[in-house]
Amino acid sequence: MFGALELFNFNKIIFETIIDPRTVASKILSLKLNDQTVVQAGLFVSICSTILTYLFLTILSGKISQGQLNTNPVLQELFTYITSIQPIFFAANQILQMLLFSVLITFGGKLFNGYGKFFDAFICVIWVEFILLILKLIQIIVLPFSVLLAFGILVPGVIWSLWAFASMAAVVHGFKSTTLTFLGGLGLSVLVLTLLNILY
Repeated sequence: MFGALELFNFNKIIFETIIDPRTVASKILSLKLNDQTVVQAGLFVSICSTILTYLFLTILSGKISQGQLNTNPVLQELFTYITSIQPIFFAANQILQMLLFSVLITFGGKLFNGYGKFFDAFICVIWVEFILLILKLIQIIVLPFSVLLAFGILVPGVIWSLWAFASMAAVVHGFKSTTLTFLGGLGLSVLVLTLLNILY
């Protein structure tokens, strides 16, 4: 995937993704990447995400004193749990999340007469997650100076990613309106989460 993207100016396409995800989705899908390449890209992104997550946790552990952990049992339990997870499970969790998003986009779009395919949705999800790696890198750079700011960066990142997923889903399924795609996806996600909550 990333070798093929040399057809475009790499820095330009990253900036363009942030500004106009729909246009970039069309460019990515026009590459007609085979399924094996898409899977390899997914594994690459999940491994990079795991490395950056562990680097973030390593720096964070140096910022949080033992005294702070002792006075906050919830923080201590959460931090102990996160740091005890093996890297392979972080990577597997990342892959699972991307697969679930892709399934939701694929079958959710078909409910509204979309024609998108799973691997088209998957490569778009992978690309959004790749862009989010840049956000993780910025967090790591900022973390030594301000823990609050490092976590605060997540807010605009989450908002952007939701819009990017909706924009790319619209392209995958041939929908004209990103806003309606976003609202449809949001409603479907709430329905799925509600059903899972009832069942489990």
